[in-house]
Formats: sequence, C-alpha cells, structure tokens
Amino acid sequence: MGNFIGLVIPPDVQRKWEKAIRDLGEEARKEAVNVIKDTVMDLRTRIVQKTPVEKGRLQQSLQEPSAVEIKERDLEGRVFTNVEYAPRVEYQFCKRHGIKHLMFTRSMEEMRPKFLNRLEKAYRELMRK
Repeated sequence: MGNFIGLVIPPDVQRKWEKAIRDLGEEARKEAVNVIKDTVMDLRTRIVQKTPVEKGRLQQSLQEPSAVEIKERDLEGRVFTNVEYAPRVEYQFCKRHGIKHLMFTRSMEEMRPKFLNRLEKAYRELMRK
C-alpha cells in the first residue's frame, strides 16, 4: 500500500453531504467528488514542492498519476507513494537541512481549512438551487 495522506470529509460535514446526496442525488455527489479531486491535486502539488530532492525518486513518485487515488463512493482522496524511504524523509531529523521535513503532514495541515471551505461553499451553492 505504501505511505499515504488523504482527505476524508469529517463526520459533521459528511452528514450534510449525505443529506444533500439524498435530496439532490448524483449532482451533489459529483460536486463533492470534484472538490475532493481539486483539493487532492493541490495537496499533491504542495507535497511535491516540499519534498527534498537528492536523486528525485520520491518527488517523481508523487508526480505519477498513480500517486493519486479518488474513491468516489467513499468521498475520499489520497496522495501516496510506495517509495520505501518516504517515512524517514517525512519523520526523521534531516542533518543536511537541519529539520524534519514533514512534507505530507504540513501540506495536509495547510490544505485542511481550504478543503473544508471548498466543501462548505459547494454545499451552500447546491442548497441554493
């Protein structure tokens, strides 16, 4: 499976979307999936930008189309890599740069509010129709 970071709709927001999907059907599901896809692509871009490059294998693995998975039924999106040393780059102190890189963790923290805002905006627009 590899190392992954993903966006999952929180339970309180999930309940709103479940209601919208029941009331509005496929239109609401498509809108939620579009928000997830857009956000996951932004998340992947941020992770790639924050990934340190020595030989570029980790960064390249994140740029591959297979590094993104969208589960439309579960309203879930993931960015992941099968590069075996990714956890070390993420969590261990890097002597060369003097930091823990935390490129997945920090990118997710940065994207979470934007993701929730996008979902809320899409939900409000759907409810106006």
